[in-house]
Amino acid sequence: MKILYFSLFFSLIFTSCSKIDVKELITKTQALLSQGDYKNADLEISKCKKHFDQKPKLLVLAALAKAGNNKSEEALLIIQKAQKIFIEKKDSEALTHLGYASYIIKDYSLAMELLLSSWELNPENIYTATLLINTEFKILKESRKYALRNKHLNIVEKFDSLKNSIQYLNILAVTKAVTNIDRSYIIRKLSKACKINPNDPTTLLNLAVISDSVFDQKRRALTYYNKYLEAVEMLPKDNTQIKNVQRRVTELQNL
Repeated sequence: MKILYFSLFFSLIFTSCSKIDVKELITKTQALLSQGDYKNADLEISKCKKHFDQKPKLLVLAALAKAGNNKSEEALLIIQKAQKIFIEKKDSEALTHLGYASYIIKDYSLAMELLLSSWELNPENIYTATLLINTEFKILKESRKYALRNKHLNIVEKFDSLKNSIQYLNILAVTKAVTNIDRSYIIRKLSKACKINPNDPTTLLNLAVISDSVFDQKRRALTYYNKYLEAVEMLPKDNTQIKNVQRRVTELQNL
């Protein structure tokens, strides 16, 4: 998930301070964050540390940089400090970025709190909507309470780019599969995702698991499991469910 660009967000803090060119450091930090280079982003923004109290929006960059640089405890302290400031200032964009930083460090409860505050201020922000839905899905997945159903999924309908994306077609199908088994709805959503990308691993795996566990269609499941294995063949093994799928394929073949 990519973070937003910060050109407008930080336009008001491009002033020189002491011997540090804050504007240059912010520009460098923004570029590094957009490239996913959190380590160097952290190094750059840390040079502005003494100016954080005077320019609190620097805290947002620091939170993102430290979160991405696996400094979860430091990131959390900065997020909590910034949260108080931007809740009072009613700054939707700052709250969204802080929500994303919380998402990175896997503090999904805090992320949800921040994102809901941001959403109330600006319900038209597609980036906030994306994070909000993803965060709630993570919470449900972590707690194994899929049956609660993602109550914010209706937000997807407001944005064509979301409701017609592979990611949310899959989330819609999965939440429907575990809450109210509507076969035509599930297949319709996953089939639409397949048309967008026939080799998308997430879609193929969901089709396999739902065919297997929900619809009890073992033959169809086996077909999708094998397609999934083909799709992830060149991907890093740590990012896939290869071992679990291979084990299930063997079980189905022996039935």
